[in-house]
Amino acid sequence: MRLIPVAAAVLLALPGAALADTPLALLKAAMAERLAAMPDVARHKWNSGAAVEDRAQEARVVEGAVAAGQELGLAPEVVRSVAIAQIEAAKLVQSALIEQWQAEAAAKFTDVPDLAAVLRPAIGSATEAIIGNLKPAAPALRECAGAGELRAVPEALASYAAAWQVAADGVIAAQGGPARTACPG
Repeated sequence: MRLIPVAAAVLLALPGAALADTPLALLKAAMAERLAAMPDVARHKWNSGAAVEDRAQEARVVEGAVAAGQELGLAPEVVRSVAIAQIEAAKLVQSALIEQWQAEAAAKFTDVPDLAAVLRPAIGSATEAIIGNLKPAAPALRECAGAGELRAVPEALASYAAAWQVAADGVIAAQGGPARTACPG
């Protein structure tokens, strides 16, 4: 699976080796890992004919994230907003790919990781890492420099820039960070 290389690529792409283990860098890597799983989720849904939107699964993800966040002392509304932003970003990637495959009349994919056994556990781990790094990254996210760093699209996810912006802006807003227009540059 290509999830780990994407997270590693994000960490390596951050300026300065010391940043590779900061809460902000770890948060960004976890977000990238989660979003990087979405093409495989889209392939699974394409093959099975499943809808992109799965409200029951989305509710389970949000509830699990809120519960994990409460154990870490995070406000439920913050975690809920972050989880919803990640889900919305994921659906953007999946929808764009499925629309492309429909236009191309693509065949079913081979070698797609199993959704239940492989993809959801990986996505769950990435979501837990996002939640686990929210509190330590919060001070950086409230500053223009940190918000800008999170908003910078990881090179490995350049094809999904719009989805990344949804994911990043959701995290920044939930942490009380600056709007895009509030920061110079």
